[in-house]
Amino acid sequence: MFFVLCISVVLGFAAGQLRTEPAKQYYRELGCTELEGETNAYNCSSLAELSETKKCFHNHKSYKVKDVIKGDDIGYPCAYECICQKGYKSKNANWQCVHIECPDLFNPPKPDCIRLYTHEKCCSEKTYCPATDPPMPHTCEYKGVSYVEGQKFVDGCKNCICQKGFNGTLVEPFCKPITCEFYLHYSDYIQDGCVPTYYEPNDCCPVPIWRCPQESDVVITQKNIEDQSGLKCKFGNLELAIGNMLSPSEENKCVECSCQVPPHLTCLMNTTCYSQH
Repeated sequence: MFFVLCISVVLGFAAGQLRTEPAKQYYRELGCTELEGETNAYNCSSLAELSETKKCFHNHKSYKVKDVIKGDDIGYPCAYECICQKGYKSKNANWQCVHIECPDLFNPPKPDCIRLYTHEKCCSEKTYCPATDPPMPHTCEYKGVSYVEGQKFVDGCKNCICQKGFNGTLVEPFCKPITCEFYLHYSDYIQDGCVPTYYEPNDCCPVPIWRCPQESDVVITQKNIEDQSGLKCKFGNLELAIGNMLSPSEENKCVECSCQVPPHLTCLMNTTCYSQH
């Protein structure tokens, strides 16, 4: 049984610090949709399908144990194939994936040379060396930096590749959202009602630390925070109004969770606490 206890206290989590872009990333990958008229609240009723713990899920499809997905069915170029397997530590089925290891990881380019990519492939296609190769026919300018055709750059939660026609707008086909592959890597946590932890407020993808419901969890109310929206975050058997916090867990005392973008909690690593442990 979960205990609901309201305590008036001020902690280090900045209540007004909305992770708007990472939250959109997280909810988009889960298949949640924005609530009508709300920019920082989502409807995640589609997650009800995850109650089938003996199946794996990806891209809103369900798979049986021993099913295999590859290529376009995965939608992530750095994963070669994934197999749905019975859980070892959890009762939930989950994906086990074989990832592509690019030669780039073990063979860095020569000084002043640039790896060139396409969105469709995980590894670079070739290397461009300005000192010895002919000038590239197309370049891209973005925030005062010049990129050659095929060169990667990242802005926020967008992974971009310089291509002919780029005009400074971070849209497809030039840029694609960075994917964290929540269903491939963390489906068992999602099924157990856990939420991810981010190291920095604007990180696109979480660190591999998940906050799961515990019987000792209580709600902590922050002083001087009044929310008139009526929107709530749900965590286990608890409901938290926007601005409310969750009590720290014994396992991860440096993880601070609060209701910022309903219906799930937002969890951040308290870096000062983390550096002292």
